[in-house]
Amino acid sequence: MQNLATAEAGNPVLRREQIALRHEKIVLDHEQSEQSQLKPDLIEAQGTHAIIGVCIEGSSENYQSTIVDVDVGRKVIITDEMFPHGFAGRPGQTVAVTLRLAGNQCKTFSTRLLARTKHAESVQYQLVLPEYLSYSQRREAYRFRLPQTAAANVEFTTADGYFCSGVLQDISLNGMRIALRNQIALRMGDALTQLCFEFAGLKFRCNATVMNFHNDISGNLSIGIEFAAMPRPQQRLLEQILARWHRERARKNAAAKIGD
Repeated sequence: MQNLATAEAGNPVLRREQIALRHEKIVLDHEQSEQSQLKPDLIEAQGTHAIIGVCIEGSSENYQSTIVDVDVGRKVIITDEMFPHGFAGRPGQTVAVTLRLAGNQCKTFSTRLLARTKHAESVQYQLVLPEYLSYSQRREAYRFRLPQTAAANVEFTTADGYFCSGVLQDISLNGMRIALRNQIALRMGDALTQLCFEFAGLKFRCNATVMNFHNDISGNLSIGIEFAAMPRPQQRLLEQILARWHRERARKNAAAKIGD
């Protein structure tokens, strides 16, 4: 397959698009480098039920809680009830969340309180998942690489109306990587329609957006895509499957550590 950069070098419109994309990547890389550690810290805090600190903007009162869930699809962080009792945060208020890290270190980020909800006999709070975190997490949350023996077929239609197929390499709640069978020209940001794939014995259908490319040492092309317009029931089903796999992998890793 001819290198896309070489083929498009003579086109001034595409050249400007490439320059704009590179600039966008530089800005994004800077944002990610500034906040790169927040992503794994939040994931770890959720998994270990670590205590977090919460403070309403303009208040000197400090509260403690734990992270119940990080819902990337809805861009929401869900926390358990606050202690001590008397947390008076209202929807729309800005709050500072502090993660307590190993080595007596802390990391604080600002977010906004969305809602206070009843859950069983306790209260839970929904906070906005910061955009820089949700972008990072879209790429890695519950991401699983599939072995070749479990590879699934993927089919879709490009923006130009071409049918294309490939093999599912890895998957997360928000996207996947596909090893293409067809050598076809695609660009970052291209919309893909009629995306169809089978995973864990179930069929999923949605649209998608091309996010990145990768050529292996043999010149085979794979693309990273982000799901778009996936029906909510299918999204929740995919989330449940990936969460179950995540728990199983975590248990295996924990057992392996004990065995060591």
